[in-house]
Amino acid sequence: MGKPDRSQLISLLTDAAALEHSLCCQYLFAAFSLKQDTAEGLSEEQLTSVVGWERLILSVARQEMEHLGLVINLLSALGGAPQLLHPAFPYATHLFGGEMALEAFSADTVKKFICFERPEHIQPADAFCRAQPALAEGVAYGTVGELYALIRTTLKEAAAGPEPLFIGPLAAQVGGGVLGTDFPRLGALGGGYDVYMSPVTDLASAMAALDRIVEQGEGSPGDHEVSHYRRFLQILDELEAAEPPFAAARPVVANPALAADDPSDGVTVVSNPAAREVMGVFDAAYRTMLMALFRLFAHTDESDDELAVLRSVAFFPLMTMAVRPLAEMLSAMPAHDPDDDTTAGASFDPSTTIAFLPHREAAWTVIDEQLRAVTALARAAAGRPGAPPRLAYVARSLELIARRFAAGVGLAQTSC
Repeated sequence: MGKPDRSQLISLLTDAAALEHSLCCQYLFAAFSLKQDTAEGLSEEQLTSVVGWERLILSVARQEMEHLGLVINLLSALGGAPQLLHPAFPYATHLFGGEMALEAFSADTVKKFICFERPEHIQPADAFCRAQPALAEGVAYGTVGELYALIRTTLKEAAAGPEPLFIGPLAAQVGGGVLGTDFPRLGALGGGYDVYMSPVTDLASAMAALDRIVEQGEGSPGDHEVSHYRRFLQILDELEAAEPPFAAARPVVANPALAADDPSDGVTVVSNPAAREVMGVFDAAYRTMLMALFRLFAHTDESDDELAVLRSVAFFPLMTMAVRPLAEMLSAMPAHDPDDDTTAGASFDPSTTIAFLPHREAAWTVIDEQLRAVTALARAAAGRPGAPPRLAYVARSLELIARRFAAGVGLAQTSC
């Protein structure tokens, strides 16, 4: 029989993984909604402020990626599987008395982020949090701090038992060496790209991973000058002090999607054909990235060189050369009629069809097929009249990523 608390720990960490991923997507969405040029009605001084806010939000988003990776390492150490999915936006949550939603940058959006990152000693009302609904039967935590505190307590109790708790192979975890971010860490800052990964092998390393998550952001028992809470407070202070006030973001619709089961559920179905085509490319790129990340975080017998190839697809290139530019393009494209005053955005739809690919060579083939498919989508969309000029560059970048992946894992080179 397995340890009685193992399934509870895996369930709690699965919740934490979905939470960290959802927060990261919301931060990225807000950052990608920001204006990028004085041609969009900003003065040079205002543009400087906007660029600074984008930098701060992206630094928080990267550390949320770190938190997600650390939670996945904890899952692997306990014998669990990586978790990289989250519910489709928007969705209700009891944690903050509101909902998880993709919304453009604004004072209200930043206030929501402040609530997300509220230290435990700050009263919810003082962090712009709404009143929390009563917990449903069987729900064991009401705040992010309580979630991580429960994980800590359960880990300690389970580790004190007679049976081994940390049974997952160390080789299955992803550290800074695999990601190429294993640099010295200063204070609450991460290593390269603000990301610092470490393996979990015992109770001490598990607690250290949890400490890093809470000290950087949500659920922290305190706060410091570089915490996520303080960074968002800084943005809000500067935004509200701006004179004269100005719109820092494009008029991006909330929760953009290609389709909706219920038109009243808060989803904005984008109808502009050009934007829908780019959204399709984004969705394909995002899901391909998640597929590669699944394999990276649950690799089996890949060599170091092969892991480097997976990393070269999943971690930064797809994020920086496809996901980010596509999201920025969408935030500048009309959401509906070409004369509409609202713009589209990235859906961050994870699709429930994405799952771990268990067999190495088959996994490589599936990832290769997906990379070539998204490249073909991007190339076709870039050839349409009126397509954003950057789309052709993204298509070429995707083709390069696909070719490097195929060569790196020894697959036959085929045209994309």
